[in-house]
Amino acid sequence: MRNYIVHEYFQVDNNVVWDVITNDLPVLEQQIKEYLTEEK
Repeated sequence: MRNYIVHEYFQVDNNVVWDVITNDLPVLEQQIKEYLTEEK
């Protein structure tokens, strides 16, 4: 997603970006926390 945002800035759909921020990132954060807890 980073490359798309950086190189195609004017074609980025802000709704899609917001959807990723609000829906996908919290899930990813939780998965990373669980992974790190298991690895200790």
